[in-house]
Amino acid sequence: MSEAKDAYFAAQSHYDSGQYDDALAKLDEAKRLRGATDAYFLALRVRIQLALENYGKASVALDAFDNVQPSHEHIVSLRDARVKIHQGQANRIVTWTEACNNDIAAGCSNLGLSYHYGNYGVPVDLDLAVLFYEKGCDGGNSYGCSQVGVLIAQYKIGYQYAERASVYLKQGCDGGQAYGCYILAQFYEKGFEGISQNTKQSREYFRKACGLGYSNACL
Repeated sequence: MSEAKDAYFAAQSHYDSGQYDDALAKLDEAKRLRGATDAYFLALRVRIQLALENYGKASVALDAFDNVQPSHEHIVSLRDARVKIHQGQANRIVTWTEACNNDIAAGCSNLGLSYHYGNYGVPVDLDLAVLFYEKGCDGGNSYGCSQVGVLIAQYKIGYQYAERASVYLKQGCDGGQAYGCYILAQFYEKGFEGISQNTKQSREYFRKACGLGYSNACL
C-alpha cells in the first residue's frame, strides 16, 4: 500500500511540474499496485487529461469519479474542471464542424466519431455518424472510410450490407487503417451476401492488418 501511495504522490508531483505524461504513467502504476482506485486517483486523472486537452478522456474520468460517490469536498474541487471540460468539448465540435464545412476531411471524420460514440457532448446518432464518416472518406480520410465500413456492417445496417461496407473498408485498409483490413478479412473468412468466402483474400487482409499493428489479426 505504501508503494501505491508513493506512486500516487509522484504522479501529483509530476502533474504540479507540468510533466503530464509522466504523471499518467505514475498514476497507472499506483492503480496497479493498489489494485483499485478511488476519488483521489480519479480526480487527479481528470486534471491531468484536462491539462493535456484530452477532453473526451477527461470526461470519461469524470464519469468514473462521479460513480465512486465522492465527498462533497471532492465534488467542489472539480467544479471548475467540469466547466472547462464542457467548454473544451463544445469548442472541439465547433472547430470540427467548421473544418468539415470547409471540406477538411479529418474534421468530418472526427465529427463522425463523436456521433458514433456520443463523445464531446453530442448524443449518439448513427445516421449522422455515417454521414460525416462518408464525407470524411470522400475527402480522402482513410479513417473515415474504415469507420463507415465498420459502422454500416456491424451496427447501422447489418451484415446483409457487407458488399457496400467492403468498398469503404478496402479504401480504409488501402490507406493504412489496420482495423478496416481486419474486418475485411473477416468478411472474406466467413462470406456474406455479396461477398463470397475466399480464404486466400482473408489471409492477405489478416496479414496486412497484422503488419499495420493490429495484434488480433496476427493470431
